[in-house]
Amino acid sequence: MTKIDWKRLRYVPIVFLGVFGFMLVDYAIRGPKAKRKQITIEKQLELISDPKSSSVTNLSSGFKTSGGYVKRIDQTDLAPEEVESYYRKRLEERDWFYVKEEVILSNRRVIFCRGNDEAAILVLPGRAIQKSYEYSLTMTWNNNDGCR
Repeated sequence: MTKIDWKRLRYVPIVFLGVFGFMLVDYAIRGPKAKRKQITIEKQLELISDPKSSSVTNLSSGFKTSGGYVKRIDQTDLAPEEVESYYRKRLEERDWFYVKEEVILSNRRVIFCRGNDEAAILVLPGRAIQKSYEYSLTMTWNNNDGCR
């Protein structure tokens, strides 16, 4: 039978309180700046309108003190090339620059950056698709999306 070393377990509450204390201090110091950055990125996404034949199906956002995102999912019947061209033009008008394209799980991710910590990611289907499909445009800050 294994004997429990109760002396070691006495450190568990101390470690827990230390981690919790660190989280509180981090939020108190970096929280207000993170919230302002999140509001800024949300407004940037609002400034980019959708193509005429697209409609928003979902909008989500979230942040921590170290980074955040805002994501808009749309439904459209436009060709993926038309959607990409539309957003490329809108993003470049707002000082975003094209960085790269990736294919992940049969979805094309077209990545744009602005500065060192902001990314815009357009996710489109990579293969032949149905007439109507969903795509997303996500803007992030400090999330290591290839803009460093």
